[in-house]
Amino acid sequence: MKLINDCGYTEDRIKQEYQDTFVDNEGILRWMANQQIPFQDMLADFRTLGLISEDIQLTSNLAREKETDEFWEGYFNNTQKETV
Repeated sequence: MKLINDCGYTEDRIKQEYQDTFVDNEGILRWMANQQIPFQDMLADFRTLGLISEDIQLTSNLAREKETDEFWEGYFNNTQKETV
């Protein structure tokens, strides 16, 4: 089985990491510690190991991209206000 995570985690480590996640009310996988969405490579490994469905993987990836865009938009808008 080919895992794609960038950190070289083993299958056992991936399964251990999965124990620190939950699926929210919108079907998005999040870390318990900070409510952030795991990166794409980790989601792919969770899917490869059968820990999440394809739907959760896709929904989570789309939500992470949206949340990241919203973060940067807010960051740059606030930065511009501070320099004016």
